[in-house]
Amino acid sequence: ADLDPCPADGTASPVSCPPGEVRLFTSPAGVLAALPTLVMAYGCQMSTPTLWNEMERPTRPRMLALYASALGTAMLLYLLVGGLGYATFGDAVAGNILKSYPATLAVGAARLGLALVVIFSFPIQALALRQSAASIASELRACGGAGRRRAPARAVRQSPLPEPAPAAPEGLFELSPHLATPTAGFVLVATALAAAGVQIGIVVDVAGSLGASTVSIISPAIIYARTFPHDRFVPLAHCAVALGLLVMVTGLAGVLSPTQ
Repeated sequence: ADLDPCPADGTASPVSCPPGEVRLFTSPAGVLAALPTLVMAYGCQMSTPTLWNEMERPTRPRMLALYASALGTAMLLYLLVGGLGYATFGDAVAGNILKSYPATLAVGAARLGLALVVIFSFPIQALALRQSAASIASELRACGGAGRRRAPARAVRQSPLPEPAPAAPEGLFELSPHLATPTAGFVLVATALAAAGVQIGIVVDVAGSLGASTVSIISPAIIYARTFPHDRFVPLAHCAVALGLLVMVTGLAGVLSPTQ
C-alpha cells in the first residue's frame, strides 16, 4: 500500500489522482512549452568563467570533461525522475512532482530533503547575483569617470579572476552595501513568491524564459559574435540568439495563457 501512488485510504493527491493520459509523443507546441524548463535545468553554464579561473590546469579538454560528467549525471537524474513521474501520473503530474504523491513518511522525507536543497542553494544564487550587480555598478561608475577606458579584447583573453570582495569589518558577514543590497533584494523577492503561494512550475517557466534564456543562450552568442566577428561559427551564434528569443516568447506566452 505504501507504494501505491493513488491509494484509496484518502491520502491520495487530488492534483494527480486519478492519473492522466500518457503519450509517447507530443505536439510541436508541447516541445516549445517545455523549452523554458529545459533551459533553466541546464542554465549552469553561467558559472563557466568562474570554473575556468579556479581550475588548476584550465584546458578545453578538461573543461569539456567537467561539463560532460556534470551535465551527463544531471541529465540521467532528470530523465529518471521526470520519466518515472510522467509514466506514473501522465499529463496530470504536478509541476512539483512531490505534490502528486500521497502524504506518506517517505514523501515527507523527500519534501524535507527538497527544502534543504533549496535553502542551501540560496547562497550560490545570491553569490552570483551580488557579484554581477557589483560588477555592473562598478562598470557604470567607471563609464561616468572622465578619461577612463577599458580594453575588452585583452580582458577576454586574460579572463582574470574577479577582484576579491573587501573584507568584512567584523566577523564572517559581508556588510558592504553594494553587496548586501542585491542579496537582501533576492531573499525578499523569493520570500514574497513563497508567501504568495506561486506554483514552482510558473517560477521555473518565468525564470527560464527571461533569465536563463538571456544568460545561457542569447548573451553568450552575442558576445561571441561581437568578439570573433569573422569566425566560421558566427552563423551558429545568430541561430542561438534566435533560439533564445523563441524560448523567451513561447515561455512567457505559456505562462500568460488562460490555461496556465
